[in-house]
Amino acid sequence: MFKFTFFILMFSVSTLLYGQSLYEVGILPEVNIGTKINELWNINVEFAPRFELSEGDFKGNNDTDVFYSLLDVTTVATRTVGVDAKVGIGYLARFRDKKLIHRAIQQYSFTVPYFGFRLGHRFRVDQTFNARQKVEFRARYRLSSDISLNGEFIDQGEVYLKLGNEYVYSIQGDATDLEVRFVPTLGYFANDANKLEIGVDYRMDSFLKATANHRFWINLGYYLSL
Repeated sequence: MFKFTFFILMFSVSTLLYGQSLYEVGILPEVNIGTKINELWNINVEFAPRFELSEGDFKGNNDTDVFYSLLDVTTVATRTVGVDAKVGIGYLARFRDKKLIHRAIQQYSFTVPYFGFRLGHRFRVDQTFNARQKVEFRARYRLSSDISLNGEFIDQGEVYLKLGNEYVYSIQGDATDLEVRFVPTLGYFANDANKLEIGVDYRMDSFLKATANHRFWINLGYYLSL
C-alpha cells in the first residue's frame, strides 16, 4: 500500500508542476451511523454534505466563494459471508441544485489483520441515474489500513492512523475516466460506540485524456455504533 501511495504522490506532484491542472478545495463532514441487526447483518447510514471553498488553476487564477454544494445520504446493508468478509448492497440519494440523483451500490469487502494494523480490501460497483444524463457505471477498488500508534491493537482512548487509496473507473455513454483517491486520516477511538476522524480526502481525475482536476476535501468524520 505504501508503494501505491508513493506513486500517487509523485504522479500528483508532476501534474501540479505541469501548470495546466485545475483544483478545488472544500470541506466534507460525514456522520456515519451503524447498527447490527443480527449476527450476520449490519446497516450503515451516512450523511455527507459538501461545502466548496475555492477553485482555480495552479497559475494563480482562482475564485473564492464559500457555498453549500450537495448532500449525499448513503445506506448500505452488509452480510457476513466468511471470516472478516462481507457482501453488501446499498443506495445513495444525492440532493444537488434541487435535483435528486439516485445511485445503486453493490460491494464485496474483506480484511486481513497484521501486527499493529489491518489491511482492508473493498470491491464496489455502482450505477448512477440522472434524468438528464446517461447512466454512469463505475468500478471501484479501495485499499485501506487502520494503524495502531500504541501497540498491536487500537484500544479505547487511543489515537490511530488511517490510510486509504482508491481507484474509480467510470463509463458514461462513450466517455470514460479514471479517478484516483488518497485519504490520510488521524482518528480517535473514544470507545466501541464512538470514533472521530480528521484528514484530507484528495481526488484526481481527467488526467488520462484532458487537463487533470485535483480536489482537496478537508474530511471530518464521526462514527456512531448503535
